[in-house]
Amino acid sequence: MFEENKMNTLKRDLIFNKIGIIIPAILIGILGMIGNDVPISILLQNLVAMVIFGLMSIVFINKSVRINDEIIMVISLILLFLTLFGNDIDGVNRWIKLGIISMNIAMIVLPITLVASYNLLIKRKILYALIIIVSIAMLLVQQPDASQLMGFSIPVIIILFDKKININSILRNVISLLLILLMILSWIFVDNLSPVSYVEGILGLLNNVSPILLVMGIITLILIPLPFILFPPKEFRRLSICIGLYYSLIMISTIFGNFPIPFMGYGISPIIGYYIVIWYIRRRHI
Repeated sequence: MFEENKMNTLKRDLIFNKIGIIIPAILIGILGMIGNDVPISILLQNLVAMVIFGLMSIVFINKSVRINDEIIMVISLILLFLTLFGNDIDGVNRWIKLGIISMNIAMIVLPITLVASYNLLIKRKILYALIIIVSIAMLLVQQPDASQLMGFSIPVIIILFDKKININSILRNVISLLLILLMILSWIFVDNLSPVSYVEGILGLLNNVSPILLVMGIITLILIPLPFILFPPKEFRRLSICIGLYYSLIMISTIFGNFPIPFMGYGISPIIGYYIVIWYIRRRHI
């Protein structure tokens, strides 16, 4: 009975504190787009993705599915590699196009890759995990995407210093230094893409409608990573904090470059990636 009650509590925590936490930011972003006459075909994509993948998360959260962390890592690596062969925009390759929808692959796969990396390192599959981690970081430099590289690399470094992970200190320090150097390189050669008003410039659209809406939008964005950071389940405390840190870092990076503002700006990729990682954590750690 005690274990059943504990499980139900953890499920409610995932559904209400994490699955629902991105909804206000998405809705406020949609209001900003409506107030600035953004085409309905654009703003509805975020709403549809929120409804479909949110409901799927609630449904599948109780389903028992066998998941292989090694396969997750390989699939993530392949998808990021494929972006280099897509249609670039001013030399930037971050997307795979499916019909009229362009998917920012890093925003989909990096959160779940952080979880898979943690699992493999805990299981002492050190070399396998590190090879793919470094490969992913190098692909992010090639795209280039300084925001996603920073959001991925800093949590990985924190994970590497987890006492639960039995890794040679020299190897750990070398990998950490390499990731830091790649991050520095990515910011030195940051892309020069012009911002799109309803993607990178969504906060400006909110301000056009009302300064109050802008303040509300900023607050909802700040709230998104907080459940992971402030209320991490003790069973996977460091991992939860690292997921929250990933989302914090990619939001902070928008201050220093023209990077998409996740959830609020146009783009279904961060919505898909968020709901996938919530479901994945549930399957692997609860």
